[in-house]
Amino acid sequence: MRLPTILTDPAYETNSTETERTPHSNRRHFLKTMGIVGVGAGIALTPTQLLAGGAKSYSQPAQSYAAWLASCEDWRTCVQRFVSIVSRGNPRMAKWINNRLEASEIHEAPDYSGFHYRYAPLHAFKLKIDRAEVICGNGFMVDLFPYYGVDCTCESDYDLNSREMVRLSNDREMEHYNCVLAPAGLREKPDRSDHSNYRALRAKHYKNHNPEDFTLAYTRPYRSVKTGKVYTGYGLNYTKYDDSNTSSGDVLITKDV
Repeated sequence: MRLPTILTDPAYETNSTETERTPHSNRRHFLKTMGIVGVGAGIALTPTQLLAGGAKSYSQPAQSYAAWLASCEDWRTCVQRFVSIVSRGNPRMAKWINNRLEASEIHEAPDYSGFHYRYAPLHAFKLKIDRAEVICGNGFMVDLFPYYGVDCTCESDYDLNSREMVRLSNDREMEHYNCVLAPAGLREKPDRSDHSNYRALRAKHYKNHNPEDFTLAYTRPYRSVKTGKVYTGYGLNYTKYDDSNTSSGDVLITKDV
């Protein structure tokens, strides 16, 4: 069973007229009905490669392969959506980047060490995309992972996972911070004060989050390039019994500093 993600929230859905009339979307719809989302979309994993890595949690090989392909397509769509938002001022560049992402093969991400990479993306693009200046003068690039930074240097710890991209590019968050906030450091293990601050933030600004449905997984700083202010983000897993890296998560961000 695929757990719900904030990408399934109606508030984040893309207008159907923008997605259902393209050759890519028609192909994806057909593949989804066949249970093999991603085939023909540049995903280069054989069942042997898959069983050696990315879907060890599944017991049946066929189910593993289909689930992995579906997750690859979800990942590609998430990154493309983020690109479209941070590149609104330059639709030509957004189209070029997203075409590159569409053409790229997707592999299982390397197994890097360190807490930061416990919540790094599980997927990696084969094609690289050079740094480009996007919203608010921030930089975007792809080197296995999507990177987004307060300038075009895009430091190595500025990679983004799906829960971060969706939250940072949420309309309400963009309006509040007057931009799309960018990572300003590593993901770190939360301490006792982080848990306390997260509970207070959730109770005041994110009242729709049922505390029984979430567990605090990590903290990370995010910066507004316009003001220079740094905010704390609280990375969450959707179930308190799941401390693994999954797409079923969210990020809550402090509103005041």
